[in-house]
Amino acid sequence: MKKNAPLLCALCAAMICSLAGCGGNPPNDVPSDSSGITQNSGSSEQVSPVGDFEYIENSNSGITISKYTGNDINLVIPESIDGKAVTQIGRDVFARKQNLISVKIPGGVTIIENQAFRDCQSLTTVDLPPRLTSIQNAAFSGCITLTNITLPETLTELKALAFEKCTSLTKIKIPKSVTNWGQKVFWGCTNIEEIELEEGLQSIGSEAFACSGVTNVVLPASMREVGEGAFGACPNLTSITLNEGLVTLDTLSLGGQSKLTEVVIPASVKNINERTFSGCNTLKSVKFEGDAPENYIHSDPRLTAVDVDYTIYYHSGAKGFTTPEWNGYKTQTW
Repeated sequence: MKKNAPLLCALCAAMICSLAGCGGNPPNDVPSDSSGITQNSGSSEQVSPVGDFEYIENSNSGITISKYTGNDINLVIPESIDGKAVTQIGRDVFARKQNLISVKIPGGVTIIENQAFRDCQSLTTVDLPPRLTSIQNAAFSGCITLTNITLPETLTELKALAFEKCTSLTKIKIPKSVTNWGQKVFWGCTNIEEIELEEGLQSIGSEAFACSGVTNVVLPASMREVGEGAFGACPNLTSITLNEGLVTLDTLSLGGQSKLTEVVIPASVKNINERTFSGCNTLKSVKFEGDAPENYIHSDPRLTAVDVDYTIYYHSGAKGFTTPEWNGYKTQTW
């Protein structure tokens, strides 16, 4: 049987291939004291000198760190400067600090700006503050030795590429407070196998976990939307449990080079299209729990025709389905 395949099939393959250069080995040699690096190894709580920071007062009458001139490898950012709380880490402040191993961010910080720690390739440990609300674009992108990160319950924003190519992360928990997603937040995190989505979370952003190592996904009962390409090109994905209450499975949300063989679609899903599963060459059955989705898009003249062999299953009496085919797919009752 001929069906339409997604334009993103090629993109999914390209995304996988592009990861070949993402997981390079981090620097092994940490400079000694004679090189000018301050070890700060006696105590991780030793606060780095205020004189090593440049800063400005922000609109909230707090301090934004704007530049770092020191050499600590175990960095503890001051809680306050000039009697004012440090509340923001500025753009590019610590980017490409190749000797930085650990960072403790003060408790009053609510925003980590764009690329603040980008490409810190020896950074293994980051203590995020309990009041943090926003991790902005590419803040930790390319931190290839970062092994663990705990996102606080106050976090509302995960902006584009925030943890892109953090190839040493193995698990992540997304708190229910996150409502504002950028694209590709955990794109290319090839060793993430475990994703915990907290009950109360309602959406997953576009390409959030694309090209990651996730093997199994269980959506919480609160989930309403899985964004475009959210789990696209995840080569180890073998199962996903979708929740009743889910409304939207966007284009390529489960598409490309997974190991999925079966997906069960809850009756609540109203928005779905054939490109949701594009590139899932191992997929054999898509089972609908309810009526045919109200907003099913089944054609796109820009797509090229390729062979697909999965079957649509629906319950006897379900409305909107046809037999022996529905929109070009083989159908059976179950």
